Amino acid sequence: MLNEEHVCGDTGRAMFFDYLGRYFALPPKLVPLPIGTVCPECGADSVQLWQSRAGTPQCLAQNTITRKRFGRKSPDEPCAPGGDISGMCSFGLGSTVVCGPFVAEATTRLVPDHPVPEHVSIRFPERGDATRFVRRLVQTPPEPPFVAAVFGKKSSFKWSVTHDRSLIAINGPEALDVAPAAVLSLKFHLKGLGAGVVAKLLTLRARMALGDASEAEQKALNELLKTYPEIATTMPKLPAPGTSSASVLQSVLAQ
Repeated sequence: MLNEEHVCGDTGRAMFFDYLGRYFALPPKLVPLPIGTVCPECGADSVQLWQSRAGTPQCLAQNTITRKRFGRKSPDEPCAPGGDISGMCSFGLGSTVVCGPFVAEATTRLVPDHPVPEHVSIRFPERGDATRFVRRLVQTPPEPPFVAAVFGKKSSFKWSVTHDRSLIAINGPEALDVAPAAVLSLKFHLKGLGAGVVAKLLTLRARMALGDASEAEQKALNELLKTYPEIATTMPKLPAPGTSSASVLQSVLAQ
């Protein structure tokens, strides 16, 4: 297994590699670049880089994320070292990770390239994983420090490390900074409301605040407040629909 001491100048991406990515890493089958070449991802010039097939310098940590290889088609297939079997899977859309000194978990189709210690958990992806992943991080975050990521179609993003449970960084193409206390407070005040009702409430509240609400929408909001009077004090704290804060709130409410 690869044991490079310094594989990336991005502290968060390096943490991902140190505690989880190394089990999915192999020496790149790419042209090595001279030490001193600047990494376009993190700006480091002291790590070994390779010329990616896209023509850009790439470190081992980023190669571990983007390298296409074999991936399981079902959870019934063994999650055992794959020996660099070719395929079209990577740490892309459908994968999540959270890792650090006290946690090492991945949801991915990929099979590891090296034997994985017992404390490392690798799960096969299921529908709704991203929502459950965000909800779990908000409700029961692991012991920091750790990095968490929801992968998407784009693999180039900065990795932030969570050092305190009061503000959790969820990395990915659509990065989120989540304050669990604020989200859970809203959840408490909105308890009993379904996801559809909450989505409608966020939209109506935003349109009222912007002065764009029609007479029918004003009537609909008044009906909601009449049916659920306890949400009146929560109205000023509601996030705008379509924002990352709204997405996190709805993830937490989607039980």
